[in-house]
Amino acid sequence: MGTVLYECEWVFDRGPFIPLIMIVGGILFHFADPKRFPRAAMVVFVTISALVGGFILVDQIDQYNKIVVAYQQGDYQIVEGYVENFHPMPEGGHDNEHFEIDGIYFEYSDFTAQQGYHNALSRGGVITGDGQHLRIGYIIMESATGNQMLENVIVYIEELP
Repeated sequence: MGTVLYECEWVFDRGPFIPLIMIVGGILFHFADPKRFPRAAMVVFVTISALVGGFILVDQIDQYNKIVVAYQQGDYQIVEGYVENFHPMPEGGHDNEHFEIDGIYFEYSDFTAQQGYHNALSRGGVITGDGQHLRIGYIIMESATGNQMLENVIVYIEELP
């Protein structure tokens, strides 16, 4: 038995709050200076912001249903072995962190809104490098980029002795 380093749970990303702030800002701009920001501009701005916020919220609920619920129901794969080909994400981002265990490839980034493990080493992550002995639970998903590729979303990490 090892030490559990990560277990998937519902994480509500702040993504939907950005459009909400834009909605409030659009309304406030209109009332602060109606000549420079007329009612029609406010309505268009608020409508677009609400649609974007709605899409983000729907995506988060979809990810919850596909990833967190599947994990909670035990519907995931497990691989056990040693981390190989570890490529850490640089401090400033601009690249994804990735590694393999027993030929299974994992890739993630702190800069993407996703359920599942996505915490890079440079930002406090638990995957530390080649040779680390882990048991990883993962769900095979269609890539978020919609390019018909599959990605392995990490839902559980246990460090083994």
